[in-house]
Amino acid sequence: MQLALVNAFEIRHGKREEFGNAISEMVELFAAHDLPEPRVWQGFIAGPETRKVFVVIEFDGMQALTDFYAKVEGIKEYGQWARREHGADGSMKLLGRYILDEHFK
Repeated sequence: MQLALVNAFEIRHGKREEFGNAISEMVELFAAHDLPEPRVWQGFIAGPETRKVFVVIEFDGMQALTDFYAKVEGIKEYGQWARREHGADGSMKLLGRYILDEHFK
């Protein structure tokens, strides 16, 4: 079963460049620790998802997702990054986190 971990973000006002830099830093951290590469999507058609940014990480199953969380929680630099970027002065506001599984093949 394929799974996708989807994190929905709002870029804080005036912090678009900082957000881009933060995403690049996250991708580099993941690569340095042999974690899956996140994909970044942004809504652009008029509607409730417009301007929201979705960071998506795909997994081959629940065990791979569990292993990911176990590994990422032990990375000190990631914890520092998350506190900085998700904090009140950070570039992003986390709106929601979803785990989706693939259906209807």
